[in-house]
Amino acid sequence: YDYLLDDDAQPRVALAAVRGSTQRTLHFRPDAKAPFREVARFDLAKPGAIFPVDLTADSRRIFVATNRDRDTMSLAVFDPESGKITKTLFADARFDARLDALGGGSAATVTFDGDTEE
Repeated sequence: YDYLLDDDAQPRVALAAVRGSTQRTLHFRPDAKAPFREVARFDLAKPGAIFPVDLTADSRRIFVATNRDRDTMSLAVFDPESGKITKTLFADARFDARLDALGGGSAATVTFDGDTEE
């Protein structure tokens, strides 16, 4: 498991590998006392990856690097309640955003303010 911690250093997001496959599961819990629940599943060998980057300021949504519905990785906001990308913060048809999550290559550098999501 890889975890993202909230401002109180409590694990809120977990990315897990499915044993014996190229699948990954993304888990979220709304607070430190709630159990984790699966909010997304994807296969590294196919488009549609969602890699957690950070929590939003309110810890209710997740900043992610994703290639869901596109050819390159974008930086977006993922809503764990709906299981949907709710806002794309950065996308470029030529470059991947946060490609280092996949292990290298050419990546665009993006700066954003997590409080304002701009």
